[in-house]
Amino acid sequence: MKRVKTIWKVFLAIIIIIMGMLILIPVSAKNSKPLRCLIFYSNVKGVNSMIAQAAQKMETELDGDDDIWLSVYELGEESYSSFETKADIAIELDADVLILSGSAIERETDFQKLEENQIKLILVDGDMKESGRCAYVGTDNQKAGQQGADLLEKRFEDCAIGILSSSVNQENLNKSREERREGFGKRIEMLYSDFGENMKIDTELQCSLNSEKAVESIKDMIQTHPEINVLFCLDSASGIAAARAVKDMEKKEEIYIICFDMTTQVEKEIEEGGIDAVLVQNVDECAKGCIKILRELYQNPDSVKDRQDMFECNIITVD
Repeated sequence: MKRVKTIWKVFLAIIIIIMGMLILIPVSAKNSKPLRCLIFYSNVKGVNSMIAQAAQKMETELDGDDDIWLSVYELGEESYSSFETKADIAIELDADVLILSGSAIERETDFQKLEENQIKLILVDGDMKESGRCAYVGTDNQKAGQQGADLLEKRFEDCAIGILSSSVNQENLNKSREERREGFGKRIEMLYSDFGENMKIDTELQCSLNSEKAVESIKDMIQTHPEINVLFCLDSASGIAAARAVKDMEKKEEIYIICFDMTTQVEKEIEEGGIDAVLVQNVDECAKGCIKILRELYQNPDSVKDRQDMFECNIITVD
């Protein structure tokens, strides 16, 4: 009788082992399938976009990776502006993850296609929570505004500030400018009220889309507020216009110019001393953040939900 019980225990143990193996097989099979990821970008003339730079760094880092297969595509402006085109390509290529610039997506976009085909969306350089994206990787714009204020605090005892922005009406850019302005304003107010720093915002101006009109309006502002010794520009277009205005007025030694985002023209102004400092997005951190999320998704497709990985800007100065 004892022998029968022993045989039954051995048989039961074998059954349990087999069942355990059957449970593990799907997990092993899922992990053995590479995670297929697509990135689309389109370089506007004179602008080496954040997503294009990050994609190049990710390609280098993931070259030969068995777990994550990354494909990068540069599209023409018309194709790039169409979310439908990018979604259709991702579906056709059986992608698991799509990485896009949030600044290139319209609010009314229908993201249902991605959800229906179980394609995860990661946004960089502009967030849009309503997209259903699993993660946003990009700059903390409020913190970037604070960084600008801290830079001024280190360089000036007295600071009379004019804030500039362009009239470019793009939803994510508008949001970025608002957040930069908010972070900058709060920091300046704190430095003034809590620490007794003689720093104040004198005036603000939204510049025309017409570059000549923008330059003239900045000149008028400076003439109306001759005490201004800093122009804090919330985007690259207003920074370039400010550099031209200050140069025309021969006030370069008197007025310090800060702007956001590196373009070909901003880079030229930095080299020639027209712009004193530029806050640029940290491409290395963006690439690392995206790769980290891709590795988490490879291990568990449901592990990343409504995630925000944000980081500070890099600051490039003339000196």
